[in-house]
Formats: sequence, C-alpha cells, structure tokens
Amino acid sequence: MRAPGAPVRSSHRRGAAAVVVALGLGLSAAACGSDGGADGADRPGPLPTGVTVFLDQARQDQGSRRVQIQVRNAGPGLLTVDAAELRSSRVRTVARYRGPALVAAGAATNLTVPLGTGRCARDGEGLGARVVLTAHREGGPVQRSQAPVRDRYDGVGRLLAGDCARSHLRTAELGRVAVSGRGTDARLDVELVLAARAGGPPVRVDRVLGTTLLAPVGGSERIGRTLAPGGPPLRARVRFVPNRCDVHVVAEDRAGTILLVRLTPAGGPAGTLQLRMDEPRGAVVFDWLAERCRFADTGDR
Repeated sequence: MRAPGAPVRSSHRRGAAAVVVALGLGLSAAACGSDGGADGADRPGPLPTGVTVFLDQARQDQGSRRVQIQVRNAGPGLLTVDAAELRSSRVRTVARYRGPALVAAGAATNLTVPLGTGRCARDGEGLGARVVLTAHREGGPVQRSQAPVRDRYDGVGRLLAGDCARSHLRTAELGRVAVSGRGTDARLDVELVLAARAGGPPVRVDRVLGTTLLAPVGGSERIGRTLAPGGPPLRARVRFVPNRCDVHVVAEDRAGTILLVRLTPAGGPAGTLQLRMDEPRGAVVFDWLAERCRFADTGDR
C-alpha cells in the first residue's frame, strides 16, 4: 500500500512527459538539420535573371593568392552585391567578399577574394567551384543564390596545381640574392633551393618564369632537373636583367619579386610554384634596379 503523503507515481504522467521530451528533441533536431526552415526559404536559389559569374585572376594579382569573381549583369536595372562566397571541393576554406558592390545593367565588376591553399585533384576531379551571391535589385528584396562557376582562363586552376606540386616538396625557398657586375652591366643572381618530400613522387623542375621586373637571361631559367624523393636539395642559380626600367612600373610593383617556378610531379599536372622574396632580398633587387636603370642618374660605380 502507498504510505500516507507519498507522491502518486502515475504511468500516464510518465508517458506524457516522455512525449513532451521526444517532441522537444524532434523539433530541436529539425531546426538544426534544416537549411532555412521547413520551406527552405534561406536555401540559395538560382542566380538572378541575367546574372552570370566567372573566375579570373587580374594581371596585377598574378603571383599572389588574390582571385576575382566576375559578376556580369545583363538583367534589368542596378544589381547590388552585398556578399559573395567562392567554394571549391579542393579548397578547405571559403573565400568571402563583403560588399556592397554595384553592378549597373549591361556592366560587370570584379570581386577580389583571397584563395586558400588547395589540395591535389583526385582522378577525374575538376575545380568543383561554385559561387554563392547575396544580392538585390534596386527596390527589391535581398536574395541568396548560387551557381557553378567556370575558371575562364584557368588562373585558379594554375594556383591549385601549384599547391599540389608544392605538397610534394619538403624544401622550397630562395637562397642567396646577389649582384654581379657594376653599373649598367650588373646582373642579378637568385638561388633556388628545392627538395622533394620522401615518400612522394619525383618532381621535375622545368623552368623559372620572368616577372614584371625581372627577365631571365642566358638560358639560366631552364632548369630541367628532376628531384628524387627524399634526395638532396637542388641549388640552381638564375640570372636576371631588368624587364622594365620605367620608374612608375618599379614604384607601383606588387609582384615583381615573386619568382614563379614551373614544376611537374610524376603522374600529376604541371603547376607553378610561387617563391616570394622577403624584405632584405627585395631591397637588393630594388637597389640593383635603381643603379642598373640609372633612376638617380648615378652612372657607373
């Protein structure tokens, strides 16, 4: 028998409580798992009428990780891009742009975003990129939309191929940067130090490309050597003369001290490795250019 004052243990009450808890958990799970609610209101839809997107990399950004989402507006009226995202199955991080950016009817604009480091492509895998836009027409509601995006000139593809090539290296750096000769006959010598990672594929070092400031000479840019996995570092010297002696080009340069090295891993696509000079090495380059191009009319020393 129940003792006087003891609580009533009702199976009906326990059952009702269990139903309430279950309903609460179910609603919570539905809220966490949904993409914009039951009707998917926040799920990105198709791009606005007349809007197309492409990927590109501006000339001044070559040698950097900055790429452009080009938004073309062939639709009616002004388009305001409030935000944009570039997503790729081969890049872990999302590249984000924060607006606003105005795109007039019949016009296009470039949204510059920083591209994260990519991984090597699997068999048959492409870029796998898409753009998510948050935008609105003049007087209209803000809408999120998405679409696959084409890498029109393969600028992003080259960056990711370079990331893949670099992943097979244990050492990739610049060594000594020095000047040989004097005055207008002075040459710039840059040492590359490259070594392949143990357990990876052999990597062929094809050549070094010129930059906006530096033009390789004497065939020194044609390396043509293969790095053995786990083998000793390759040390190669590349000799340069000025590519341009325009004062404004040198003064406004952003990428002229980033060397681009073409690599081809065995069994993989060729890629371009970026080797950026630090401030002391860059200072050697600009001092040499000032003398070689006679910016201060110093003459031969």
